[in-house]
Amino acid sequence: MPPSKQRASKGRKSTKTSMRQKMANMTAKRLASTLTALEPLVTPAQLADPATPNQPTVSSPQVSCSASKRKLSLFQPLSAPSAELPTTITDLSTINQLYKVALCPQCKTPSLQLYNNKVRDRSYAVFLELRCTLCEDTLGSTYTSKKTTIDQSVDCNRRAVLAGLTVGLGHAGLMKLSEGLGMPSMHEKTWRSHLTAIARQTDRIKNDILQQARDRVISYYRETEPDSFDADGVLNIGVSYDGTWAKRGFTSKLGAGAVIDTMTGLVLDFHVMSSHCQLCITVGDPLNIKDASAYKEWLDLHKGSGLCTRNHDGTAGYMEICGAVTMWGRSLNHRMRYTHFVGDGDAKTIAAVNKQKFYGEVEVVKEECVNHVAKRLNGGLRKLITSLSKQNVRLGGNKRGSLTAAKIGLLQSFYTTAVRTYSSSTEEMSKAIWASFFHSISTTDQPQHDNCPTGADSWCFYQRALTKQPFEPSVHEQSTFLNSDVAPHVRKVYERLTDPELLGRCLLGKTQNTNESLHSVIWAKCPKHTFSGLNRVKIGVTLAAGEFNMGSLGSHLFFPSTWAPWAATCSFQPLGAHLPPQRLLLGRKGTLRGSGKLRLPTKPQPRKGGRCGSWHSSVLYRQPQRPKAAPLTFLEVFSPPPKTFSQIELSL
Repeated sequence: MPPSKQRASKGRKSTKTSMRQKMANMTAKRLASTLTALEPLVTPAQLADPATPNQPTVSSPQVSCSASKRKLSLFQPLSAPSAELPTTITDLSTINQLYKVALCPQCKTPSLQLYNNKVRDRSYAVFLELRCTLCEDTLGSTYTSKKTTIDQSVDCNRRAVLAGLTVGLGHAGLMKLSEGLGMPSMHEKTWRSHLTAIARQTDRIKNDILQQARDRVISYYRETEPDSFDADGVLNIGVSYDGTWAKRGFTSKLGAGAVIDTMTGLVLDFHVMSSHCQLCITVGDPLNIKDASAYKEWLDLHKGSGLCTRNHDGTAGYMEICGAVTMWGRSLNHRMRYTHFVGDGDAKTIAAVNKQKFYGEVEVVKEECVNHVAKRLNGGLRKLITSLSKQNVRLGGNKRGSLTAAKIGLLQSFYTTAVRTYSSSTEEMSKAIWASFFHSISTTDQPQHDNCPTGADSWCFYQRALTKQPFEPSVHEQSTFLNSDVAPHVRKVYERLTDPELLGRCLLGKTQNTNESLHSVIWAKCPKHTFSGLNRVKIGVTLAAGEFNMGSLGSHLFFPSTWAPWAATCSFQPLGAHLPPQRLLLGRKGTLRGSGKLRLPTKPQPRKGGRCGSWHSSVLYRQPQRPKAAPLTFLEVFSPPPKTFSQIELSL
């Protein structure tokens, strides 16, 4: 390599190293501030200074509360429940017991009873009529749930669909639940219509949930790390990113990616991708075979209608790269700059992000997930056993010192502990890793414990024995013992995994555990053993992000945001002037016909002659003895009227 390129390469490496060192200092200071109890051998000043190696004798830091509790404390708790009547599952036959003590307004006898008009039932919303068994007259009727003023959808039906999606139930699961509770079921078309209506609101709800998380993160860094903001007020932070798929094996048609702040653990952004559209398969593909020009015209209309669920072209593995490019590209719109990226061993994602140069000359630095690096030791040793067995070299078995699955797990655990404990220095990190290896190959005749920590509190039994007088060497019976036939092969794997450049990317000591935790919440709502469309996965990811950030508060914020204000669903027929007036949803003009029905206009302007051309008869108001076409008296308007209806109070 020419000297000029060598100097440039050294300059870039030194810049990255200094940024990693700065992040390590910040991490150590935050860790020191949360410690409540420390061993006397180590002081908080030593933890805050990365130049002073941490002693392995220090126990794990005890924090004042869990990470989830600290994350949830950033949001306001739920308010007290309202004083309204609760929503519950009721056996309607028990309600008739209340009417046995009520008198009919006309015959003055306790003969009132509820009846179910099954013709007008709407899935879980049952239409009830209150009748007098003697007078044979209907006194009132109502649905058992409220309806919206926009699409006339029923509250309990919408809640049932959304609650099912929250716990991972689709239409079939909801049917089984209804059957077990003895409730009426919901048709699949009705379920899909509610699913589509909820999906339309998902983007707005997603922005609300994520914006609250971003505001909390910005406030947190203003208080703890004000130097993280640049002159323009953009926050430079480190995030963890990982992709997830609806199906294993990189053959999934649906996937998602999420960006999570490494300090607060809050989801800052996510993106859902789909390479599947049922209409494109059933309609577009046959049309493309017959007429390519007609297919192109149809495809343009299909894309513009918003019905196409395909937003990704490419393989399933490429989804993770596309999701990262999308979210890094819009990060500046949120006044954030993701300068550090904690990821797994895949280098294609960070290369694609840096290629776009979203931050100009500022390069995104990739940090390794400690758990993924430790998994390389596990995978490398297992692969070593398989490859050497083909050459008739056996590393496993029952012989003492063989490389077994349990021993591989212990070596991986020791490797992870060494990387996390000494995350401020690559030299100390490498020394601790080699200490675990030489400790495993030591024998009574040839002890190799020079790299093990010293002192009476050391995890090494040999170093603890040295502190006792007189010295009595212990018999080497360590659980991770490797014999002389296995040790040379295992050492090659350790040499590869103690590379200074690799350990330099582990200085922060961060993991993708938060991303993995979010993935488990997502696929609990969209189970992988069944196919889920783009709408359902979008809803599931949005629900999961809300719950992951705010706990149950996220679900409470999601539920009221998916439907519109409610309209009245009751119609009353008072049979005496002594009854109080009832509030109804009526048109601006209305007349009471001789049939006893109050017909409501759907248009605010009547035609010539004062007669309305179209009528809305969903709300009835009946008075058998009322004169034909008697006018109604409008006493009070409770709210400004919308385009068609206004809420009024009637008096007879």
